[in-house]
Amino acid sequence: MTKEEFLKKCKKTLKRKKVKIKNRREGAMNNQEDINLCDFPGIYIILQDDKVIYIGSAEAGERCVSDRLKQYWWNSATGNTLANALVRKNGYSFSDALEDIKKCKFMAFEYKELEYELINQCQGLINYSGNGQR
Repeated sequence: MTKEEFLKKCKKTLKRKKVKIKNRREGAMNNQEDINLCDFPGIYIILQDDKVIYIGSAEAGERCVSDRLKQYWWNSATGNTLANALVRKNGYSFSDALEDIKKCKFMAFEYKELEYELINQCQGLINYSGNGQR
């Protein structure tokens, strides 16, 4: 699903739920300044070549979105669900997955309850968490 298609679905979902997003940020996964602006709980969407490949969340009281996005830079498979999903999908090394992550973009929203609903609406995601299992 493209970014544009995703945003249309997201907008319909928000309208149906009568929800307004407090914060919305976009940026590059290799840009610390972009990521630091996501210091709120919520959901994040990872885009590769303008296609949505991953949806995740950072819950209030535990972590903010910026903490979760920074975790994808770690050179450890523990906790790096994005890199592990890329390895499974593409069959290449963990270090290659980390290089791919640096080329990705992200969107972040301060509204965490959307994660599973958006996962269920999107085809072709590389993560298999929660109710979004495929």
